Order: sequence, then C-alpha cells, then structure tokens
Amino acid sequence: MARTVKERLDAVSKRLTMDDHGVLTLDGIRTLILPAVVLTALEDAAEWLLGQDLGVALYAAGQEVGKEIGSQWKPRNASDTPTTMYPALLAEVAARGFGQIEVVAVDLAAGTTTVRLRASPYADRAEGARESACLFPAGFLAGALGTMTKRNFAAKEVQCKGKGGDFCEFELTATREIAAGGEGTPTEPTAPSESPAAS
Repeated sequence: MARTVKERLDAVSKRLTMDDHGVLTLDGIRTLILPAVVLTALEDAAEWLLGQDLGVALYAAGQEVGKEIGSQWKPRNASDTPTTMYPALLAEVAARGFGQIEVVAVDLAAGTTTVRLRASPYADRAEGARESACLFPAGFLAGALGTMTKRNFAAKEVQCKGKGGDFCEFELTATREIAAGGEGTPTEPTAPSESPAAS
C-alpha cells in the first residue's frame, strides 16, 4: 500500500535523533539536511579543480556510500529478498528528498535492473547538466544493489533529466560475483578503458 508524503516524512522523522552537540543521525548514520544546491556547487567546484576526471571520483564515492547504506539495510520480513529490499531502500532514499525513485525492472537471474529518478537533485541545472551530473547516484545505485545481492554491478545512465530527458534512467548490470570472503570472480568482462557509468 502506497504511503502519503506525510506518512513517509513521519516515518523518517521518527528515526532521526540529535545529540547535545547538534549531531543529527538517521538510523545511526550521521545525516545533514542541506539544500540540493550544495551538492551541485560542490561538484562544480571539484570539477573546476580536477577537470573531467571528476566523473570517475563521483561514481566511486557514490558506490562506496551505496555499499555502506546497503550493508546496513536489514530485511524487515523473513520473506524479504534483494528483489523486494532494493526498492524499499530506494523508497527510503526518496523519502529523504532525492525525488521519486522507481525500480522499473529487476531480473537478478540475468543480472539486470533498471531504475528511474524522476527529480534527481544532481540533474537540477538551469543551463543543463554536466556530463558527470548523475554519476554519484549511478554509483550509489550500483553499490547498494551489489551489497544486497553479493554481486558487483555497474550502472550506466541512459537518460538524464538535466540533459532534457523526462527523468534520469539507469541500467544496472552485474559484472562479477562476490565470493564469501569478498573476492570477486569475473562473470562478464568490462572494458578497462570505459567508465562504468559513462553516459
């Protein structure tokens, strides 16, 4: 059953805590409430300093955050699987103000998933988005799904709202399995010269 915006906000606010030093946490993770412009201003400044190499760094940072958040996501019911848990995690992300997130298709047996972000703060640009605008969320989506499935995923943005699309759409593809000890066994080769999230 779909919850209203107020119900989603109430559910998130019940899990917020602030200590005597003003440190805000959500489910034990330090959290900041910032205007979305902070994200794009930081990206602009970093891109100015680093040039086009920023895209790879943004993807890697998003992937690490996705892995961290995904590793802390616990099944709510005994019947929960990554196919049900991943959309639930993304609904929580959406409730934090990242815009509506829709898992359009999931085929974990084939190692593919498609996700849409309808109002990505990363794509908010008056003049249109830079090429690297949505690489952080692409990495996040891949990292979270990979942790939940114990597989590595690469995400590629195939449509971007910041470049005139109706929404941002990402295709996620499994690239290799992660063994129990954490070591990967390649199941699908990836070209070393390609960025995993290049549009």
